[in-house]
Amino acid sequence: MQVIYACDIGTTRGQKPKFAWVRMKQSRPKICKGSHDIEELAQHLAEDMKKGFNIALGFEAPLFIPIPMSANDLSKARIGEGNRAFAAPTGLAVTTLAIHQTAWLLDRLRTQIPENYHLTLDWHDWGVHSKGPILFLWEAFVSGDAHSLTDMEDAATAAAAFCEKDNDFGKGNRVTCYRALSLIGTAILWSGISKDLAFLKNKCLVIKPDVRIECSIAAT
Repeated sequence: MQVIYACDIGTTRGQKPKFAWVRMKQSRPKICKGSHDIEELAQHLAEDMKKGFNIALGFEAPLFIPIPMSANDLSKARIGEGNRAFAAPTGLAVTTLAIHQTAWLLDRLRTQIPENYHLTLDWHDWGVHSKGPILFLWEAFVSGDAHSLTDMEDAATAAAAFCEKDNDFGKGNRVTCYRALSLIGTAILWSGISKDLAFLKNKCLVIKPDVRIECSIAAT
């Protein structure tokens, strides 16, 4: 089974956390369950891994940034970001939280991931013909007309958009850069899930929907 998770990055503190996540089956797009509790996210991921599901886990925040050759190109947006650059104040805040939360989550999962799981940032590894169970990490970019009134709806839009692009990630990949520094790769190495230093320079798939996608969301 293929299971899609998407997380809208935000604070996990307070009575109304901004962090939100949804879980959606590839076979039933636009129907999902969600929560604001990151502990519940870790529990559901661990349960799905024990069942051997292929898991695509996305985060709505920049997961890699460009390191340009020229100083004149510092602080410039990634290709495809438009006016929502990672280096803008909002982008910087969510990027920092993403490193913080993804590292925590991967560390929590480290001892629970079965040995046969393949951790990857390469979208070519995802699909019905994937070899063995995989944990595929990807980035969501939900803004403009795709943005919803709630964090949970943004997460659902990201997951549904991933399902829509599943057969054509080459065209679906909307944001890139040259000479990437992988922030999700840093979190992977810090967590100890992998010691492969290649993760530090690996970009990942970025799904950037153009419009909001209506989904049915139930509580976990």
